[in-house]
Amino acid sequence: MKLGTKIAVGFGAVLCLAVALGGFGMLQMNAVKGDAQTLSREYVPEVDLCNQVERNTLLMMYANRGYGLSEENHFYETGQEQKNEVERYLEECDAL
Repeated sequence: MKLGTKIAVGFGAVLCLAVALGGFGMLQMNAVKGDAQTLSREYVPEVDLCNQVERNTLLMMYANRGYGLSEENHFYETGQEQKNEVERYLEECDAL
């Protein structure tokens, strides 16, 4: 074989490998796209609701602790408001 033929065959082989890798990469990206959509539709809302429940539970705990230590009514009212928020988010969790 001449040198030019060898170079052409080598270049063709490299080109075929690049096309095959590109096609494989596109297939994998489509699979990742599906997984990302599943995450955004199903798991992100769940995590958001869990964070809201945790946040409001902690705020309720701090307000109740403040009321227990100082017996000031604004701590009690804040605790009741946070309790209502926790119950609301728990209902949303049940609905989800």
